Amino acid sequence: MDKLFKVLKNGEITQVPEKEFGDEVSDMEDFVKKNISTIKNLIIFGEQATPGGGIKKRVDLFAVDRDTNRIFIIELKSQPVDPEIISQISEYWHIWNRKREAIQNIWLQSKNRLDDLTPDFNSELKVMIIAPYIENYIVALANEVLNFDINFIEITRFQEEDHTFLIVTEKEFIPYESKGPTTKQEIDWEFYLQLWNEKILNAVKEFSNDLVQSFKQENREINIRLTKFYISFRHGSRVPFWIERKHVGKICLGINVGGEEHQLKSNNPWKFDKSREYWYLEFTDATIPEISNIFEDLKDAYDKN
Repeated sequence: MDKLFKVLKNGEITQVPEKEFGDEVSDMEDFVKKNISTIKNLIIFGEQATPGGGIKKRVDLFAVDRDTNRIFIIELKSQPVDPEIISQISEYWHIWNRKREAIQNIWLQSKNRLDDLTPDFNSELKVMIIAPYIENYIVALANEVLNFDINFIEITRFQEEDHTFLIVTEKEFIPYESKGPTTKQEIDWEFYLQLWNEKILNAVKEFSNDLVQSFKQENREINIRLTKFYISFRHGSRVPFWIERKHVGKICLGINVGGEEHQLKSNNPWKFDKSREYWYLEFTDATIPEISNIFEDLKDAYDKN
């Protein structure tokens, strides 16, 4: 946690209080737009943009680098970042890389557009995640599983009367040290004994295999990929759902199916994570749901990814 102190000429030292970010749209987004030059030499040209065509994956900000002309997707998090950001930003990146014309239209309609700046609409998009705190292992995870450029930026805001101070830190990739394997090829099911006991892990394996078989019976391709931090179910390069551990002794099934307004079909205690915009279901090995009871929601996630 960053701290900021003011040292007066008489030697008196006082701490400047941190001003945490509130709502991501009304507070953090407005602040970042006004002060983007403290982070990088960028021009913001789009905000809260959707690609159209019924796709409701909303990007916080679009920006163009004035030095390289490359385009950035900027994702803001007012709270510390969790591993779910990886699947979220991967989905956004894949969607918007197929929507270059839509991005160009956003640029042409922007009040911030500069006549002497021509964004590079042909190169792959870059990504920037801005949050007050980002753990090193999330940066390492992104470097392991993502195949595009991504910058992690920590910002901490301080306020004293009419004066605002900002600490900006670009997170560097530091290989994550764990007791487990160092390459994803070495990961097997036993690796997850670091997360769950053997009984729970057996339930996770059975549930995962049943899920894959259910999709095969529908002639839908889905493959399991084991990573250090979660078990992903992949449809091509997409991750419509995954399994991880949020709380000790529990199994968490996350799905990319839609926003908070989306009506889930199964009668299960789904919860919506507002900051990361995904639905999830937590259960134990004793309360693990039947695939048939959640299959319609899983198919919706599959079809939307």
